[in-house]
Amino acid sequence: MFFFFKPKTAYEVLRSLVGSEMCIRDRYGLPSGYFITVATVAAAGRSAERGRSPWLNDLASVYPTEEIPFWIWSNYFYREMGDLLRWFLVPFLLLFTASVVVYAGQSLQRLGILRTTFFDIRLGRRFGMAGRLVDWVIWVNGVVISTLALLAIPAFFLSRDIRETLDRYGVTHAAEMKADKEKRYLAAAQAVFDADPSVAVFLYGHTHLASARRVGSRYVLNTGSWLKRLERTPTHARLMPDVYRPSYELSCFTIDAVGGGVRVRYRAIPKEAPDDLTLLQKVMILGKRRAGRQEIPAEIFIGRPAR
Repeated sequence: MFFFFKPKTAYEVLRSLVGSEMCIRDRYGLPSGYFITVATVAAAGRSAERGRSPWLNDLASVYPTEEIPFWIWSNYFYREMGDLLRWFLVPFLLLFTASVVVYAGQSLQRLGILRTTFFDIRLGRRFGMAGRLVDWVIWVNGVVISTLALLAIPAFFLSRDIRETLDRYGVTHAAEMKADKEKRYLAAAQAVFDADPSVAVFLYGHTHLASARRVGSRYVLNTGSWLKRLERTPTHARLMPDVYRPSYELSCFTIDAVGGGVRVRYRAIPKEAPDDLTLLQKVMILGKRRAGRQEIPAEIFIGRPAR
């Protein structure tokens, strides 16, 4: 006989273990996701109308939750920052990489390592006012690069310490955070399978990513999310904030006992994401493909297949 296991929410598990009164008194025993859902999301909803656009309403769609600070910075830059300030900063950020190349080339020329005048760029002579503006931006970036070069040693130790601090708090790259959480879920599923061989399916959610993974002869299913999902998409310019692109992945699983085994059916419901990115956001990710999603079979049989 096959049984299905559906894990409870973290709050329900805590209540069953220590009792509702204990949970209310010992609020520090609750997971961080509980406070994000109850407090932060509610506060964001009340504050959303104060922004230039209601982007704060999408707070619950940010996954993993450690991405929230980067998502807030992205939306501040693209949506909340004053237009004049934003368009003043954009040329410096876009041309910074080119400025580094020009600065390095000019330094090698002065040292006699490169015997060329290729990096003595004077665009103003060819392109008039527009060229002089680019020359000025590159010159300002060169001053910034020179300052950073002088501060390189203390900046190296500072950046390393910041990275170590972020790692201690679990704030790393999105791909690493997602992979770590997936490993924990799979480990929990394996523990359930080992403890009870009659369990055929381990079903979980809360990660916004629908999936069906085979573990031995059993399956681990993720229902995904019916919320809007925000995918972090790196921009073409390294220093520009990443863009969080909206999408939907509406899906459901149906589980039945069939022919002495278990049949799992998967159904996806198409839904177009809203076109709510700003023009600058669209330009910054133009041509970028969405992250690949796992292909889930329409039907999966566990145990003896139905005839």
